Amino acid sequence: MIETRRLIEGQDYYIYYDVPLPNGIHGATVPDGNFYSIYINPRYPQSIREHAFFHELSHIILGHFWDETKTAEEKDAEAEAFIPEARRLYVEWKSDD
Repeated sequence: MIETRRLIEGQDYYIYYDVPLPNGIHGATVPDGNFYSIYINPRYPQSIREHAFFHELSHIILGHFWDETKTAEEKDAEAEAFIPEARRLYVEWKSDD
């Protein structure tokens, strides 16, 4: 795993909350170099949208978009397990603004 604090501070992302995604898709991320577009499905309740955001942020922190050694299922399981840490880092990062 890449050093998380440095990675979060070094990456830019934009969150789109107004782009409906297909049913069953809570969120998705599209990488473009060091910029990430995070799409959160507005069709779901706030709690699911928040979970989806931290799931997608976990993928970014863990470097999943550039790791070809793991399956999509392995990456998703790893991102799910990392959500509590992603939440903690996000709060810490935002409190430093």
